[in-house]
Amino acid sequence: MRTFGGQLEGGSGRGYGRVMRKWEGLAQILQQGGLYALLFLLPFSKAACEISFGFLFAGWLIDRLNPRTRRDTIWITPATHALRLWIWTFLLVSALSILRSDYPMLGLRGFFSKWAEYFLFFVITADVVRRPGVVGRVLLFMTLGAVGVTLEAYSQWFRLHGLFRHYRYDMFDKMIGPYENPNDFATYLIVVIPVLLSTALRVRWVVRVGLGVLLTLLLVCFLQTGTIAAYLGIMCSLPVIFSMHLTSRRFVGPLLGMLLLSTAATLIYFSSVKDLVMHFQEIQVNRIAWLKSSLAMIRDRPFLGFGLNTFLSHYMDYWVGGIQVPVYAHNCYLQIAAETGLIGLVMFLAVVMTLMRKLLTVARRLKDHKAVLLLGLIAGLTAYLVQAAFDTNFFSLRQAVLFWVMAGIALGISDPAEQRV
Repeated sequence: MRTFGGQLEGGSGRGYGRVMRKWEGLAQILQQGGLYALLFLLPFSKAACEISFGFLFAGWLIDRLNPRTRRDTIWITPATHALRLWIWTFLLVSALSILRSDYPMLGLRGFFSKWAEYFLFFVITADVVRRPGVVGRVLLFMTLGAVGVTLEAYSQWFRLHGLFRHYRYDMFDKMIGPYENPNDFATYLIVVIPVLLSTALRVRWVVRVGLGVLLTLLLVCFLQTGTIAAYLGIMCSLPVIFSMHLTSRRFVGPLLGMLLLSTAATLIYFSSVKDLVMHFQEIQVNRIAWLKSSLAMIRDRPFLGFGLNTFLSHYMDYWVGGIQVPVYAHNCYLQIAAETGLIGLVMFLAVVMTLMRKLLTVARRLKDHKAVLLLGLIAGLTAYLVQAAFDTNFFSLRQAVLFWVMAGIALGISDPAEQRV
C-alpha cells in the first residue's frame, strides 16, 4: 500500500510539475511575444501599446503567482532597492495629489492608465530581457520596426503620403513618418538611432553594412523633422557616450562622424545660423506663454499640485497668451510639478537620476559589446530626457512607452547576475 501510495504521490508530483512547466512556458510566450510585437509595431499604432501591455502583464502575473518563478525577478534584489523606493514614493505622491484634485476621476484615469501602466512596462521589461536570447531578438524586432519606419518616411517624402499610415508630407512640409507630427517622429529617432548604432558595432561586417545604410536613412529622416529640441537631445547624448571608458576604438569614429554630419546637415537644412535663430524665435512665442502659465500653476499649488492628469482642465484659468486652447506645458518636468507639485517632481527626478546613475555605473564595469549596447541605450534615454524639457514626451502614449521599455531593457542588461546579452 505504501508503494502504491508512493506511486500515486510521485505521479501526482510529476503531473503538478508538468502543469507548472506549461504555465511557465505560457508566461514566457506572452511576455516575450508581447515585447517583440511592441517594439515592431509601436511606431505605427497606439493600440499596439495597449494590446502588448495586456500580454506582458498577463505573463508577468502568471510568473508572480507561480511558486517556482515568483522570486525570479530583478525587483527583489538589493540592486533595485532605491529604484523601488522612488517609484512607490512618486506613485504615492501622485495618489495624494488626486485626493485634493478638482477632477478626481481624471486623476484616477491618469494614475492607472498612464503612470502605473508606464512603470509596469518598465518593471516587466527589465525581467523579460534577463532571459537567455531575448536581448538579441529585441534588437532584431527593433531593427525591423525601424525598417518599416524608413519605408513609411521615404514613401511620404517621394510620394507625398505614407505607405502604411498615409500621412502626407505636406501636412507640415517635414517628415513625420508614422506619427502625427514631426516632434513625435523625432523622439522615436533620437532613442532608436543610438541603440541601432551600438548594435551595428556588435555584429559581423555584412550585417554592419546593412545597419549602416539603415542608420544613414534614419539620420536623414531625423534631420528632415526639423525638431530643434530633438537636435539638442541627440547632441547632449553624444558626450554621455564619449565620457565612458570605451573598449573599442571603432566606436569613436562613427560617433564623431554622426556628430559632424548632424551639425553640418542641421545648418544646411536651415540654410544658415540666422535662419536657425529665426525659426527658434518663431516657435518660442507660444512656448513662453506655456511656460508662464505652468509656473503660475506651480506657484499657486506648490506642494501637491492641481492633481494628476488635470493640467489641461486648469490651463485656461492660467492662460496668459499664445494659442487660446488647452495645451500641454511642452515641458514635461514643469507639467509634472503643476499636477503633482514640487514634491512629485522631486520624486520623479529621483527615479530618473537613480536609474541613469545605476546604468552609467554598470556601463563602466562591463566589457566589449555589452558596454557598447548599454551605452547606446543610455544615449537614447539621455536624448529623450533632454527633449522632454521642451516637449510632451512623457504625456504622449507611444513616446512614454518607448522610454520606459528602453529603460527596462537597459536595466535588465545591467543586472550583474543576468548579463545574457
